[in-house]
Amino acid sequence: MHPETYNLQTIALMDQQDNYRTIHLMNMKYNLEIEDNFFEFTVTNDMEVIEAGN
Repeated sequence: MHPETYNLQTIALMDQQDNYRTIHLMNMKYNLEIEDNFFEFTVTNDMEVIEAGN
């Protein structure tokens, strides 16, 4: 974490086999204007939709 902005700089992950992965976040951009259709998701015929609670 950056000490002045508190923005994340690094993510460290460890799995159940004690393998470690480190992800360094670089060139981050914040508060970008994104079109609503950027988040559209289309279910294709080879996908199965599982409803919550079923």
